[in-house]
Amino acid sequence: MGESQMQPLVDSHMGAEGRGISKPVVVYTDNIEHDVVGFPSGPTSGKDGARNFYAHLIATFRTESWNVLHRYVAGDAVILELLMTGTVIASLLGLPGKRRRIGFRDAAPLRVPARGD
Repeated sequence: MGESQMQPLVDSHMGAEGRGISKPVVVYTDNIEHDVVGFPSGPTSGKDGARNFYAHLIATFRTESWNVLHRYVAGDAVILELLMTGTVIASLLGLPGKRRRIGFRDAAPLRVPARGD
């Protein structure tokens, strides 16, 4: 799958974050390995694992914007370096949110295999 085919999937996923537990997961394959680098729970497997991550994220953080700083594409993979901005509404990563607005850099490695892989 080329970059021009991957980008709509990436945009759909990123645009859905914060809009419900299942919406960002729609573009995932059933055997997804969902690994948010640095997140304490570590990688999860399957759509249910990803849904659990988004349930936690939505309960603690409100995404306001995401901007791609860099995009690296190789074969069926894309790595996005993002600047995420939002409001922490509960404890996030062990720190009290106190409804503070924060921004942080994020690296999102994504593999978009061809059907059947």
